[in-house]
Amino acid sequence: MVIPVSCTEHGRWFCTSDKFTDYEAILTHTIHRSKSRSVHASLWASASYESNQGRLWNEIHRMSMVAGVSSPTSVMRDVYEERRSSLEDYTAA
Repeated sequence: MVIPVSCTEHGRWFCTSDKFTDYEAILTHTIHRSKSRSVHASLWASASYESNQGRLWNEIHRMSMVAGVSSPTSVMRDVYEERRSSLEDYTAA
């Protein structure tokens, strides 16, 4: 089965494991909507499930900047990790 995916870590160009890992975090609704729109556009244009990877990385970078989080590889996971306590407070409320 082919499962189309997008990369949420722009600056990592090496493997850390031969196994796929899931951080158990999802894209924000605005980034997910943008990714879905680019996949739909790709389906109409070329009948392929491709997202605009550059746009996805730019939106994750923008999310990091707004959150005030710096990451060496611009990984979305670092924003969640840095903001974990405030996110837990929010979900607890």
